[in-house]
Amino acid sequence: MNTGNFSLSIGDISGIIQAVGVVVSLIYVAIQVRASTKAIKGATYQSIISVYAEIEARISQDSESARIYRLGCDEPEALEKDEALRFRELVCSIFNFYENLHYQYKTIY
Repeated sequence: MNTGNFSLSIGDISGIIQAVGVVVSLIYVAIQVRASTKAIKGATYQSIISVYAEIEARISQDSESARIYRLGCDEPEALEKDEALRFRELVCSIFNFYENLHYQYKTIY
């Protein structure tokens, strides 16, 4: 069996080293992008939970807001003008929360 002459010049060795370097760099970038994406998803999730907690707090920590919300859900015609305004603003906040949630879902996934 004749293996022939196999010789590499400095340029050939340099090309191989460069190719390996490029592959290693691409693997590193892929790992960093994956980690960054995971961190962004985590931050987005935390932000969503915080907004929902704020809405819950507006309803649960103030008995007047809780009464207006309950009455607005059960008998909206029984609300006075100012109460109806507060109820609409609260419902708009909830709607905006779910709209943002849907947007985040469509954007990320």
